Formats: sequence, structure tokens, C-alpha cells
Amino acid sequence: MILDRFKLTDRVAIVTGAGKGIGAGTARALAEAGADVVVAARTVADIEKTAADVRERGRRSLAVPCDVTRTEDLEALVAATVAEFGRVDVLVNNAGGWLPRPLMETSEKAFEAAHRFNVTSAFLLIRFAVPAMLENGGGAIVNISSRAASMVQPGFTAYGTAKAGLSFMTRLAAPELAPKIRVNAIEVGGVETAALEMVLSDEVTRRDSRSAQLRAKAAHLDPSMLCEAWDDSASVTFDHALWQELTTLRFVDNNHNALILGPVGVGKTFLATALGHIGCRRRYRVHFERADKLFKRMKVARLDNSVEAEMRKLVAVDLLVIDDFALHPLDVTDTNLFYELTVERHRRGATVITSNRDPSEFLAQFADPLLAQSAVDRIQSAAYELVIEGESYRKRQRPQMASPLPDSGTSRSGRRTTS
Repeated sequence: MILDRFKLTDRVAIVTGAGKGIGAGTARALAEAGADVVVAARTVADIEKTAADVRERGRRSLAVPCDVTRTEDLEALVAATVAEFGRVDVLVNNAGGWLPRPLMETSEKAFEAAHRFNVTSAFLLIRFAVPAMLENGGGAIVNISSRAASMVQPGFTAYGTAKAGLSFMTRLAAPELAPKIRVNAIEVGGVETAALEMVLSDEVTRRDSRSAQLRAKAAHLDPSMLCEAWDDSASVTFDHALWQELTTLRFVDNNHNALILGPVGVGKTFLATALGHIGCRRRYRVHFERADKLFKRMKVARLDNSVEAEMRKLVAVDLLVIDDFALHPLDVTDTNLFYELTVERHRRGATVITSNRDPSEFLAQFADPLLAQSAVDRIQSAAYELVIEGESYRKRQRPQMASPLPDSGTSRSGRRTTS
């Protein structure tokens, strides 16, 4: 039978983006053809499900968490495959994609990121996988491209260009790696996947964006402090892996906390606010407030007997962001308030605190050392700590002069000038 020509019995395949859609379907098809399959994607639950589907088809499978935009993850993916199965025969570069956006709304950073996600990741994984393939006589590489690579349609400048690059890279790689390794690309069209649904739901996305803006306003978030607005060229350093973890908001889902620490002006408030915006986009209840204003507001609430109602609001939010904590000493009332708030929210909600002080200095700022120790211990015991160091980020937020207009030979008074 013709299908016998496609048997992959005991071959080992790697599929990226295998958590859902085309990648998951490809992994199942490879298993049905007789291959053992290594499934890779960022979301562990998704690839574990795909791996289980492969095993149900009588083949072995390994689920490897992998962010294809990280070179070390790609190298580790191949190493894990060789360690587990001893070989690599098939590589399917499926991970990729990018949301449509008009050219004039596509930033330099977004354009480059689209290429990193769709082209560079495949290039690097090919480089890492080829030596393992050659050790066993050769193999096959399939790059999942898109019809967007050869069709002209608005909104696909970044994605279409990236996929065109992937398709042409395939054509260039094929003769270099032949005859032992075959390299092909498939330019897929519309396939009913979660990714396509996301593209087709553009109107829903616009509505959600407006809704997120309204929630962010209600949460008192600065609208300019977004993740995508952060200047990566800033002279500050912090643990980017930890930051990426925080942006997933898994800490919010798990009712954990985050301490964002560092000297004045390094961008603590910016990053904390950016987390708040992500929360608003995901429909979490978010509240942002500077610590001194929070304590003053709650003191006023005590005077009109509304403090309990205000406290219930603070306890109820999914993500509470307290900015500039412990900048000023806390009096007895402030200490009691913070203790009560911390106890009520402990393991029930997520809190992000920014501070210029190290947590070891917090206790000295409280009026009651015993309450302070109890509150701070609760915060720290369930907290990630992101420490930022470097030059002031605020310098990059200064207003800039507009580019000077061409000299028309006319003064501000409107009179013609001569030299």
C-alpha cells in the first residue's frame, strides 16, 4: 500500500509548537506512522496532553517545555531528545505566528520579534539538530510556513515577511544539506486552529482592548506604562527569566506575591504597572495605589466609617499593586492597616510591592515590630523578588524636542531674513 512508504517505525521526531493546532495534529500523525515524538511548546499542560495522545497510539513521547525564542531552550531540546532516544530523524519547525497589525502600527521591536519567532528559531533548531541527524545517516526537516509568505494582504507586513524568509531559507538550506537531509516547507492556508480563531476575532479583540483600557483606568494604572513600551536599551539590569515568568501572571493564579526592588528611578513602578495592565487584559480585578496615598485614604475612611468597605474592596481584587512601599515610616494606624490587609490577602490574592528598600529594612519602618514581622513574613514567604539595578529609567521618559523644521528663510515674526 502507498501508506507503507510513509512508515516511520522507530524513527524519532521533534515537533515544536506541539501543544495545540497543527503541531499537536502533526505529532499524532507522526506517532500513527510509527515514530517516537518529542513535543515542545511553552505551556506544559498542552504538551503533556499531546504526549499522552502519542502514547495512546503506542509510541513513546517526551514533553519538553521550550520557548523557541530562547537559544538555550532550542539547544536543550535537541540535547534532551538525544539523551532520551539516542537520535533525531525528523524535525518539524511548526512554532510561529504573529497577530496582524498595519505597517504603520508595527514597531521595530515587534517586526524583529516576528522574525525571531518565525525564522531565527527554525534556523537555530536546524543547526542544533543536523549533527544529531548525520550521526544516524540523515533525516528530514519540515518548516511550517504560510500562504501569507506569498500573498499580498493588509496587516501582514511582519508575519508575511517572516514566513517569506522561512520559505526562502528552506530553499537555500535544501541543497546545502542534501542528499542526506531533506529540507522542505509547507505553506499552509487557513486551518481551523485556536490561532486562526484569534486572527478572525479581530473585532472581538478590539472590543477587549477597549474593555481592558477601561479596567486599567478604573485600576488607576498609568496608560503609558505597558510592557511593549518598555525601552530594552535602558541601562538597567534584572533577571529577565524571572520577569518573563511574572508576565505570565501564574503568580496571580497561585495567589503569590512579587517584590520589585531597587534604587530610585530604575523602572520599578513602570514594570509593576505593566503587570497590572496584563492583568486588566486578562480580566483580572486590579488596583494600583501609591503606599502613602493608600494609607492616607484609609485614615480618611476611618473618619466616615467606610474603612471596612474600603478594606473589603482591597481584599477582593485579584492583583493589588502597592507602589513606593516603606518610603516613609508607618505609624501605628498604618502598621495595623498593612497587617490586616496582608493577613486577609495571604494566599487569597496576589500583591505586587515596589520599594527602594531591601525587605530586611522594612521592619524598621513599622511602629509595631511584632505586627511588622508577621506581615512582612507573610508577604515574603509567598513572593518572587525582582531586583533592578542601574541608571535612572526616568531619563528616558523626559519630553523630547520635536525635530526642527527645515529653514524656510522666514523668522518667527514672519519677516523674510537675509544672511
